[in-house]
Amino acid sequence: MMYNWDGTKRTTNQQYSFFYNRTNKNWRTSQNNAGTNNNGVLTHVIIDNSCYFTDSKYTGRASGADDKDFYLLNWNEYRGETCKIKFFD
Repeated sequence: MMYNWDGTKRTTNQQYSFFYNRTNKNWRTSQNNAGTNNNGVLTHVIIDNSCYFTDSKYTGRASGADDKDFYLLNWNEYRGETCKIKFFD
């Protein structure tokens, strides 16, 4: 979710389901996005305004190699905003 994009501390409230198979690294979302982690392909799992849940690490504005982890990227489209993610298992 995106937080404080306009300086009033408002929060977007988007809900997504994320399914991940640790054995074969396949994933999918409730928005019918699907992929495989750590396969060398940059894939944004979920995009919510300027918040990206992605499978590749970014340094500055350049993506790195896809690895075994997932990341939350704040593209800084709005001044002062932050991105937050909550997982319920």
